[in-house]
Amino acid sequence: MLRSRPHPAWLLGRMPRFLVVAFGNGVVATILACGASAVLGDSIDTALGFAVLVAWLLAVPGAYLVVLMVTWLAMHYVITDRRIFAAEGVFRRRSFTIPLPEITKLSFTQTAVDEVFRSGDLLIESEGRRGASVLHRLPRIHRLHSQLMNLLADRRQQEHPA
Repeated sequence: MLRSRPHPAWLLGRMPRFLVVAFGNGVVATILACGASAVLGDSIDTALGFAVLVAWLLAVPGAYLVVLMVTWLAMHYVITDRRIFAAEGVFRRRSFTIPLPEITKLSFTQTAVDEVFRSGDLLIESEGRRGASVLHRLPRIHRLHSQLMNLLADRRQQEHPA
């Protein structure tokens, strides 16, 4: 039995969004600081204004990172010699189970970033399902894919001995 969750590099795939949030947050904080300075003039305490600006700049991207981490921690994949189980989601939990005998095609894909971190997406096509089920950013995808292929071959050989 193998228990897994996506490779921590899964978070890197979300970094462009994080950078957009952080940059947008910086722009909003700068506009607010300039507006407050123009309206209040020098009567605003500089230290307090700076503290509020730093707190704002850290709070929004920090909250976004917390959401990403909780989402990552909520993803679970369990692969046994009988079935593949996947569950993900925080508030709206989504799960599926695929018995190994129903798997018709098994493949994986990797991006350049996945190749560096030795992770990838496992694509599973099975009887009775439309399209492929995807397990995202699994660590050591080459080894996992070959283990599953061997498991499927052994299972089929047991069902149909020569």
